[in-house]
Amino acid sequence: MQVSTSSEGRKVQAAKRVLVVDASDATRDVFRSVCGDLQLHCVERDSSQPIAFAQGESYAVAFLEAASLTAQLSAWLHALRGSPGCAFAPIVLISQAGPDDTAQLVRQSAVDDFVFAPLTSAELRARIGMHLRLGASAAHALHREQALFVMLEITQALVSSHDIQEILYTVVRRIADVVEVDRVSIVLVPDDAGGSGYVVAASDDAALSNLRLDLYKYP
Repeated sequence: MQVSTSSEGRKVQAAKRVLVVDASDATRDVFRSVCGDLQLHCVERDSSQPIAFAQGESYAVAFLEAASLTAQLSAWLHALRGSPGCAFAPIVLISQAGPDDTAQLVRQSAVDDFVFAPLTSAELRARIGMHLRLGASAAHALHREQALFVMLEITQALVSSHDIQEILYTVVRRIADVVEVDRVSIVLVPDDAGGSGYVVAASDDAALSNLRLDLYKYP
């Protein structure tokens, strides 16, 4: 018996992009250099442009350069927090103001972190690296929590149902959810199958049970 997965059309790789909004020319140069060294894609936006995020658009970290809490900055903060791909990305303020004004700006904007302009390459590298590590730790903790929830759900299915087909369907469906693939299947391959297999359970369609497959068509 084999378990197979398919992820056609779904992107599962973590975001490797950094968003920079309203950065000065000097700041942009530092970002381009550091992101290039870290193999991150730097996306530069201007707050005067319409705020729009494409489906699936996500970022590892977002930086906004400002001297005060303008209406445009507030709109960007709201948009970032409301976008599914950016909701959990840390937002870092690049402050053009002095220490006292920066402290007030941080409180007003509720950003996650701040640095002072002008930025140095060493400081930016350290900031991005810190937030990437924190993000990886948070993702790992979330994955463990999801895995424990799945194990609990599968255990409940085992003790509450005498229908083996229903149990197997629950197993493949929850594995597909956690691994983030389009399909997880359990395929029975008898010793004398002659290149044929039979679907025991498929996460995307319970009716596929007992479907005969020509295994020579699959890699």
